[in-house]
Amino acid sequence: MKLNVIVNKKTRILAAVFFIHILAIIVFELIVSHCNIDVAKSKQHNDLNNPLKLLFSAVVFAPVIEEIIFRYGLVKSKYFYWGTIFSVVFILVTNFSDYFKGAIIILNVLSFGFFCFSDRKVVPQMVLIASVFVFTLIHISNYDSVALNGLPVYALVLQFFPQVLAGIILTGIRLYSRRFLSVIVYHGLYNLVFFGLALLQV
Repeated sequence: MKLNVIVNKKTRILAAVFFIHILAIIVFELIVSHCNIDVAKSKQHNDLNNPLKLLFSAVVFAPVIEEIIFRYGLVKSKYFYWGTIFSVVFILVTNFSDYFKGAIIILNVLSFGFFCFSDRKVVPQMVLIASVFVFTLIHISNYDSVALNGLPVYALVLQFFPQVLAGIILTGIRLYSRRFLSVIVYHGLYNLVFFGLALLQV
């Protein structure tokens, strides 16, 4: 009975965070649109002609891969080293820039080393901040570099505000729930909502 109460309480909290998060991003997008602030369109808008492929990528593939790379190693578990191994192998075979590859590998190796030599269950705060920062930067590849280069600084800040907020919230969920599946499901549902909104705009 006690376990059910805890599970239900955590589920309610996560659901509340999800709806507030979605509402905040929608309000943010409406303000940006209303103020006629130019921001770059995601390359994924060009893939809406093949919605099933984009749906799988956004709702299944990206959440699983990104959560393993960025948040699996933030909390110590019995198999925490598998996150590091997977991340390093995956990054080495992808076409990310060397800077991103290096940053992600360093983050994962730091987490791995920390848990090997410490009894703490969560990585240090600086690693959490770095994880959010790199998670945000990695999404630069979602946009055309020429379009981004033409934006003023304030527009660039607004451009990546949703990714910063998502990174902070997903990291918080990983630490709060300690269940890796929770953060994958949250990430997938978040992407699903905005995939649906993008389809409505076509």
